[in-house]
Amino acid sequence: MICNESSGTRDFETHWRNHLALSAELPVAGSHGTQDGHCAGWPLPATTWHFKPGNSPLQLVGHAYESVTPLPWAHDMRAHIGGSLLTVEDDIHGSLSILPCASKAVEFFDTGKTSGASCPGAPIPPAG
Repeated sequence: MICNESSGTRDFETHWRNHLALSAELPVAGSHGTQDGHCAGWPLPATTWHFKPGNSPLQLVGHAYESVTPLPWAHDMRAHIGGSLLTVEDDIHGSLSILPCASKAVEFFDTGKTSGASCPGAPIPPAG
């Protein structure tokens, strides 16, 4: 999905030149500033997705405070395609698998029942 919609280079040599230039310009964080390399060699051109609501139930999950996939994106996706949004009240991308409320998401796969609830996220570690 990332490469299907990415307008970044499909050419590794171009990606590497861009990576070196950005790393030289921003030595502390420049080597982490691009995703282009993930699509080097991808044979298809960028394609705009055209999502539309379906007829079957759909369970979406979003984390209230995370930056990798911000919650407004989940709200936008739900507005485009429908479904129910289970909101995890934390800032940890992927924490659902270690939380008790994972059962709400897994229930969808077992029964088709969706949840629009919110649930506690990963606990904040004590200050040390």
